[in-house]
Amino acid sequence: MVTVPARTTEAALSWSTLGIGRIMFVVPATGPAACITFGGQDIGGLDTGRESGYTAITLREDTKLGLGQLSNSRQSGHLQQIMSAKSSPLSHNASLPYPPELVRRRYDRLAPWYRLFEWIFWLPRGIRGRAIRKLDLQQGDTVLEIGCGTGRNLPYLQDAVGSNGHIFGVDVSERMLARSQALCERTGWKNVTLVRTDALDYHAPRMLDAVLFGLSYAVMQNGKRILNHAWSQLRTGGCAVIVDGKTMPGIAGRLLHPLVILEMKATVLGDPDHNACADLRSLTDEVTVEEELFGAYFICQGRKGT
Repeated sequence: MVTVPARTTEAALSWSTLGIGRIMFVVPATGPAACITFGGQDIGGLDTGRESGYTAITLREDTKLGLGQLSNSRQSGHLQQIMSAKSSPLSHNASLPYPPELVRRRYDRLAPWYRLFEWIFWLPRGIRGRAIRKLDLQQGDTVLEIGCGTGRNLPYLQDAVGSNGHIFGVDVSERMLARSQALCERTGWKNVTLVRTDALDYHAPRMLDAVLFGLSYAVMQNGKRILNHAWSQLRTGGCAVIVDGKTMPGIAGRLLHPLVILEMKATVLGDPDHNACADLRSLTDEVTVEEELFGAYFICQGRKGT
């Protein structure tokens, strides 16, 4: 799969307005791919990857066609046919999850209404508390929540680490974090540090006793890389817990899958077919998984061994 440089992400988003297949990226050519000819000119290649779920258009370095020229070209229909043929084997969620910048904008808009989605998506009652208990936190511990959002998990984390502990929270959405900050101010919590950043760029100021992905892993485009990055900051014996939704097993999951994908794209942008538990198992053999609501939600705990 072609690696997508971060600097091209924003510009590439405009390509989706063409309605050409699924969301795609325009990146420098880095390897072999299906050839794309445009007006008789070999301009690049087409590549797809199930792991990321994206289709990439790679432009040859010597191509004379820029983004503006190509998006305005009358021959975009030819490109659309190529895209449709190449991407057809992919599942319906091939464009999920989305790039961080798009996620940030969506969650900035959803921030005032975020709590409603717990009802819309039938979030099991008490699942947040059960997930925090799986972190095995003690009073005075340090914990990082990746994708802390509006602070829905902060009360549980606060109870677990106490006033002598510390909670670090990172998120890409300013408006989600603003609500977390307002919660901290109302409750007088002084031991919470909130940072707006991509989790891949975040380095905790000290080793962590636990890491939580609270209903955030399915939204992350680079989930496995973020998990690995957080794992490297986790002390030996510490726990990482991922609580999230997923596709239900069996015929019910297959029947509901198209509807779930439509709901996700219209709302929280989560990928129900993520590999969170497998990603955690790649880091440790000490993994436990508990499913809830007929397998639609899960709590996955991994402990860092020696």
